[in-house]
Amino acid sequence: MNERIKKLFSCTVNNRVVVIETNFRLFHKLLKVVEPNCNSDRWYIDRFKEDREFSQTIDGKVYHFQKLV
Repeated sequence: MNERIKKLFSCTVNNRVVVIETNFRLFHKLLKVVEPNCNSDRWYIDRFKEDREFSQTIDGKVYHFQKLV
């Protein structure tokens, strides 16, 4: 893996990656495009501090989030 990559965030739904990004702000911006009813960026920052992976149900869809690096 590229040693310059310090963080990698991903979001999947129905076993498909819908967002993957190294920059958290861009990750959240892209997530808002995919799921406009998602929580605030601050909520996700705090959640990633608690766990490297977690799930969240938004509008009946189960999203799986991971901080891979």
